[in-house]
Order: sequence, then structure tokens, then C-alpha cells
Amino acid sequence: MRFALLLIISLGLFVSLTSAQEISKSLPAQDLLRISPSGEDVPLAREIVLQFSQPAVPIGRMERSAEEVPLDFAPPINCNWRWLNTTSLSCQLNEADKLKVATKYLIRIKDDPKGDEAKQLIAPLKKYLGSKDPEGRSRSVFVTEVPKLTSYSFKTWKAPGLPSIYIYFNFVVSRSSVLKHVFFLSPFGKRVPIVIEEKGSRESDKDSSKDSSVYLISPSKELPLDASIRLHVEPGLISPQGPKGRQS
Repeated sequence: MRFALLLIISLGLFVSLTSAQEISKSLPAQDLLRISPSGEDVPLAREIVLQFSQPAVPIGRMERSAEEVPLDFAPPINCNWRWLNTTSLSCQLNEADKLKVATKYLIRIKDDPKGDEAKQLIAPLKKYLGSKDPEGRSRSVFVTEVPKLTSYSFKTWKAPGLPSIYIYFNFVVSRSSVLKHVFFLSPFGKRVPIVIEEKGSRESDKDSSKDSSVYLISPSKELPLDASIRLHVEPGLISPQGPKGRQS
């Protein structure tokens, strides 16, 4: 009786393992529908998800090592790979490994992926990454958020043509790039450089030489009166948190 019971358990285990192997072989990923995020000005997410059109793996062990996934990124991203379900493969990022500001990421297919599962994903990956999105951009590249001027507010007028203005950015931007690419523009297209001032009386505000997301600026000379003056930001703002110096 004990021998028969052991035989039944062994047969059951064999059938279970065989079924899992057969399911793995019979569920190829026919299409990769999308990779999220994608495109340009991508938020600094902590997850990248590949969505396939039909089940690509059997239910079971859902975590995957980097060697078991047939793609990587340049610059490198430290992914914790796992299948969220049988059709969604996720690259999950720790806080320290989140995407960098203003960075262009390239999605690459590995030359020699490990295991049958990874090899089955190559065809849909090649098809998707070799195509373009509706706006004509390559799907093998995405670019994270770039530094932007989000708002401004007047602090005071030091003279009739000499305002002090707070300017606010979505990220920390370098002081040198603010001085170079933020300026006042007169009606005749004449460029008036800015000066960065101390923001306030607090100790943390006194050092105007530090990179920041908030600056207090004024024109380097008095602006003409009774004229339409614009505060202008041109492309070139650089964030120390990312290598791609660009402003949309």
C-alpha cells in the first residue's frame, strides 16, 4: 500500500513537471504589444513593463535573473525582473536605481540569451524594437524628463526697471547652465543676461553658488521702461542628476 502511494505521488510529480515543460514550450509570445514607459519626456518611473499579446510563461516561479531575460539597457539599468502575470514582464527598480533625469536609454537584445524561454521572446522583441511609434520615433529608445522652467514669481522691484524674480524648475539644474540659458529679451531681440542673487536670510539660502531647483534672479542692468520684456529660457539646461543637457 505504501509502495503504491509513493508510486502515485512520484507519477503525479512527473506529470506536473512534464506539464509545466510542455506549457512552456506551447506558449510562445506571438507579439510584444508595448513597452511602458516609452517615447520622450518620460517620468522617472521605478518600473518598466513589457506587455505581450498572449501568455509567454506558465504560472509558477515568476522571478527572473538578468541572465534569463533576453534584453538589457544602455546606460545600464539594475532591474529586478519578474513576470507580473503570464503576459507582463516587469523590470522593477529600487529607489537607488531609479531612472536618471534627462537620459536617453537604448533597449538592446542580447546576443546569446540563456534558456528556451528567453529565446522564445527574441522574435517579438526584434519585431517591436525594429518598428516606429505613431510619431515616427524608434521604439528601441526612450528619453526621461528634461529640466524645465515650471513657474516664476516676483519678489520685489529694486528699481523701476530692475525686478527680482524667483524661477522654479522641475529638477535641480546647474547654476552655470541657468546663467547661460536664462535671460531677458527686449522687444528688439536684445538679450539681457541675468544675475543670480541670494534667495533669503536662511543659512541654506545664502549660498547662491550651489545648484538648485529654485533661483532668485534679476537682470544684469535695468530693463527699458514701457516696453514688453520676456523672460526667456533656451535649450541647454543641465541637471547634475542626468547627462542629457536639454530643455523642452
